[in-house]
Amino acid sequence: MDSSSTVEEACWEEAVDIFNEKLTNDKEKIIPRGSWKNATQPCDGLEELIRANREAYRKTFDTRRPRFKRLGEALQTVHKFAPVFDVMVQQQSFIAVLVWGPMRFVIQLLAAESRAGPEIWQGLERIASSVPRLLHGLKLYAKFPGVVKATAAIFAKAICFLVNARAFLDKPPIRRAFNAVPNSKLDRCLNELEKEEEILAQEIRAANGQAQAELQRDHNALVTSVSLEFAKQGAFRAGWFTLREARHSLIHENVNVVAKALPQMCLDASAVDDAQRRARGCDSISAWLQENSTKAEIAAEREPGTCEWVHRSAEYNRWVQTQNQGVLWIQGKAGQSKDHFGISFGELNAAGCGKSVLATYLAACASTDVVLTHFFYCSRRRTLAATAYFAVSLLSQLLSKYEIQRSDRFPFFIEKASPLVSHFNSGLECPADMLLAVLDDALTLVSSFTLIVDALDECTDPEDCDRILGYLGDLGSRSNTQVILLTRAGKFRQNVFTNAILISMEGSVVESDIRLFVEGKIERNGVSNPGLLKVKPHIASKISSCSQGMFLLARLVMDDIKTAGTVSEIRVRLDKAPTALDDYYQRNMEETARKLHERDKITRHSIFLLLIGGPLTPEDISTTLALNTKTHCVDEDELFSNPTREVLRLCEPLVTIVKGQVQFVHTSAKDFLLKFVVAQEDSDAFLARKCLSKLSQSQYRLRSYPARLLRMNLLAGVALEVGLEPTTKESIPYRYACLHWQDHVTALRNPSDELLAMLSRFLLGNEFVTWSETLFQIKSRSTIGSQIQVQSDVREWFGRLPDETKEKIPINSFFVRAHESLSNEFMREGEDIILPYLPLIRLGQYFNVGGKTNADFQKAYQYKMTVAEGFEAALGTRSPLTLRAKTEFFKEFFFQKRFDEAERGFEEVARIQQEVVSEDVPDIFITLQLLGLAQICVTKFQQAISTLTEAADGFRRLSGDKYFLTLQTELFRGQALERGRSLREAYDVYDNTLKLWIPIGGPAHPFSLMLKTAFGSVCRKLGCFAEAEEALLGSLTARKRLFTTENVTYVDSVLQLAALYYENERGKDGLEYLGLVQDSAGLKDEFERECQEKHIRALINLEAGFYTKPKTVLQRLLDEASGQGRNKNNRELLWVRITLADVLRQRGKYDEALMVFSDLVSPRLAELPVQAGSEDAVGYKFPSSLVDEPEPPAQLTIAERALRLLRDAKQDDAELLLQENGLKWKRQKDFWVLQGGPITDTASMSGLKAFGFKIIDHPSAPDDGTTHSSHEQEDHQDSDHSHLDVCYKGWVARIDHKM
Repeated sequence: MDSSSTVEEACWEEAVDIFNEKLTNDKEKIIPRGSWKNATQPCDGLEELIRANREAYRKTFDTRRPRFKRLGEALQTVHKFAPVFDVMVQQQSFIAVLVWGPMRFVIQLLAAESRAGPEIWQGLERIASSVPRLLHGLKLYAKFPGVVKATAAIFAKAICFLVNARAFLDKPPIRRAFNAVPNSKLDRCLNELEKEEEILAQEIRAANGQAQAELQRDHNALVTSVSLEFAKQGAFRAGWFTLREARHSLIHENVNVVAKALPQMCLDASAVDDAQRRARGCDSISAWLQENSTKAEIAAEREPGTCEWVHRSAEYNRWVQTQNQGVLWIQGKAGQSKDHFGISFGELNAAGCGKSVLATYLAACASTDVVLTHFFYCSRRRTLAATAYFAVSLLSQLLSKYEIQRSDRFPFFIEKASPLVSHFNSGLECPADMLLAVLDDALTLVSSFTLIVDALDECTDPEDCDRILGYLGDLGSRSNTQVILLTRAGKFRQNVFTNAILISMEGSVVESDIRLFVEGKIERNGVSNPGLLKVKPHIASKISSCSQGMFLLARLVMDDIKTAGTVSEIRVRLDKAPTALDDYYQRNMEETARKLHERDKITRHSIFLLLIGGPLTPEDISTTLALNTKTHCVDEDELFSNPTREVLRLCEPLVTIVKGQVQFVHTSAKDFLLKFVVAQEDSDAFLARKCLSKLSQSQYRLRSYPARLLRMNLLAGVALEVGLEPTTKESIPYRYACLHWQDHVTALRNPSDELLAMLSRFLLGNEFVTWSETLFQIKSRSTIGSQIQVQSDVREWFGRLPDETKEKIPINSFFVRAHESLSNEFMREGEDIILPYLPLIRLGQYFNVGGKTNADFQKAYQYKMTVAEGFEAALGTRSPLTLRAKTEFFKEFFFQKRFDEAERGFEEVARIQQEVVSEDVPDIFITLQLLGLAQICVTKFQQAISTLTEAADGFRRLSGDKYFLTLQTELFRGQALERGRSLREAYDVYDNTLKLWIPIGGPAHPFSLMLKTAFGSVCRKLGCFAEAEEALLGSLTARKRLFTTENVTYVDSVLQLAALYYENERGKDGLEYLGLVQDSAGLKDEFERECQEKHIRALINLEAGFYTKPKTVLQRLLDEASGQGRNKNNRELLWVRITLADVLRQRGKYDEALMVFSDLVSPRLAELPVQAGSEDAVGYKFPSSLVDEPEPPAQLTIAERALRLLRDAKQDDAELLLQENGLKWKRQKDFWVLQGGPITDTASMSGLKAFGFKIIDHPSAPDDGTTHSSHEQEDHQDSDHSHLDVCYKGWVARIDHKM
């Protein structure tokens, strides 16, 4: 045993001695010395005590936790009003006092016991979490007796608490209730534990001081020793050399001592830092998971004797014998579940049976230490049936487990999950597939676990169901898992799992459990109603038969007959007992209706309409019903005096209240209402009116409200935001309306005129801007995309409406009119010089991101120009806001292809920002990123690499490697490297960026697709065709789902793939993909992309042996960009020239080939003279007289050579060649690079693949996407493509150069 273990053992011995001698007088509680000797570690005895207490706690409280929790809440409520009853009883008779006194005493006892459980559990968790920290402290301060003694005192107090807690938990319920009232011993233990921890902290501080003092003494001694040595040197000069060697030896020895101790000191400090980082990371992820989420769980108390049949079943034992391989799938009827369907508090806590009760029972009996549960219940909240809630719920449970936090791989899990925390507002907003991947990583941290999923059949989204079923099937096939699924029978196909064991809850099994349940309930209610006991066999038999295997129906019938006053009434109610849930709900609806006034019936109907949308608090129901949809005001006279009581009075037994939320007692109750009472259309119409009315309340229409929100959202990071009032948290109904108004509106097939008028006013008023800005705050990391998605949903709904209805909706004014109107209002009032421009900023963003036409993008340009000019006039050129607005404005130059102006603009903005803007905000790096992108467009690739590297480093310093802007900048840097032919480095940049981003954004995110396309492009150039095809096909498939064929990014994906297939000698496949976009507007509207499509198609046809038509197509492209169409010249046509020249030379047309390179260069207007006889002369070989000359062959030859150098990314060599010959490029714009998805780079593939290919002019070329003239068609009448395969095999022949 090492020294640290010895210290631990001594500390533990002292703790046990303290406990035995000072903290207990009970001999049964004394711990024998040496009882821990067989343990691996001395303090394993403490962990054993903790584990035993946890097990005792679970046996005492966990299986009864729901009942005790609800009972405790009720008793606390009664106890709170007990003084009132005390006063009432004081004036009553002696008999009343005698009755109330014992009742109050019992309430006091039971309430105290309900409080004791959580306090004990908190104490257990506190001690368990402290043990690793204390043991680590012992290792660090083993040589300091004060620390060891203080730690032993803490262990002693912990033992005292654990021993007394176990004694308390092991007592019978009655003794436990009496002991819970004066529960001072446990409280005293915890208080003393806290004091001892303070003493330990003082001892550690003292130990640190002592260690520092020792180091100082050693240092002083060393200094003194050195001083003595120097004194001796003066006295004994003869021994100077010897003394010097001794001094050096001493110094060297001290250095070695320090050097040996330093790594351990660093390791110890690193271990502490690592533990702190681990705790912070765990807390951050836990908070992120809990935000906006509701733990989807239900706890059900079972009737004694029920559910035990499952362990006796042959199927269950077969599953156990196969070591739990596959999913254990338990199926039952609808209604074989328990979902808070009692009417009173006592009934809610009554024991039950059914699928959910069975799920709880199986969780309690699980053989693994880690047990995870999830229960789907759409009747409570629609979103509870989502995959995200499933993953978030399980992750939250996992992170609370001690085993997972103790794992060596836990820091890696934290590191992997942290980027999601920074990228998404909450766990529920994270893509489902990514959440499941994180859950998978978390599950690998536990050695084994049991997962129990109940009521998956209530998940209404087929995609969610399929995803979760697939995930469960995968988990069930693993060796360390036990997966149990409970659903209704017939909901899913039986072969959904490849390896599942099915247990059916039917026949005698169900009837036996129902009979046990009914008999148990009769026994419990027999005291208050003896008539139940008299006809007990008849009741059990009747309910077992009429319930038809549905536990819910059995419970409801039992709840009905237990209130019968006579045996005859019991028999009558049994005879009338319904045999279906719908019959029961209908009968109760009718009985309740007979007791209600007509106004109450209308109110009840309105409550049902609200609850169809999801659970609400009683107060929210009251406020929403009182909201007048004509005046948009809450009528105070219409508010419920007691919302909870009124909702239950009107709507029981179909609804209940759980955790403050009004919800349907069971999914079948909601289904019944939708089937017989209300229509989904009516619910959506009602909720749509209420949502629009809430959004249109007077305070949201005042200009001051959206003004405040615009300032808060748009002026972040600048000095102007100082002094703004903080954002007020909106009410829950308003938040709901913000998030869901469009859901209810777009669900309507026949909206009323009243609703259409409300919608029209909302879309055009200030309240719309308030909604939009509130949405930015609710989704704090979202962009304008949320509003654009709403617009898209509304437009899609608008398209389905009749023409006469469409006329009443100002759909073309969506977003625009409200913001323009508010801007004009701000301008008229003149309250703030910048306020009028804030709505215009939003309009610029709206058209930039959501624009679909050139007119839309032009609007974005105009709005952003107005904002930039306005800010400059109001705030000056050097204001951070002005600079930010100019950056946004210059972004629009990309769309207009004014890349050189954009470059100059960004350079100027960046220069000023470096002087006036702090590097602690991202403004300067955003500008640098855009500057680098502009430099790529104007082919300044090396400058772009430098600029983008600086921007990426800045983003990385501010927010880390996985920040979106960091990764986006890395994508642009990769593009600059690729264009500069640093292909291997570009490959590494794309690959690394993909590895960092995919776990955050998922494989189908638009940015992921951009990265994959860029990666495929560089793989093609490197000859890694398999990797390229995988990346490009994946990107194209995803873009096909996200966009139409008109989208330019989709077009770019097709062109990238066609280029790959040409280079990989799979031209036929390339032509098939080009056919997908042949008629695309994204191709026709952009001449350069049309040139790319025709160029790639021509290359494929040329390789197949065709000549005339491909050559004609290429020549026409050049003709279209000459003369009056000269402005249509573009980068792609440069490479078309090279291909066409190669083709012409193959046919011996050398003069025609040379003429292809005309109109590319021109003589320089001013030249430096050549110094005769000077080797360092600066000048040009061609004299300036060439300015007025037509292009001679020599000039065309130089133009071709320079262009081929550019094709090979040798820009400097090309420029030098032109300079040496007194020439320059006519139009730099011809070389500019367009932005896209990214746009295909065909430079490297232009021209023929080798001069050794001979083109045989076959009678017919395959589909080239062009229409030929009549004389061309006469030369090539044959349009049959059946010989295409032969073409690719035999029409390209290699000719030996020696021939």
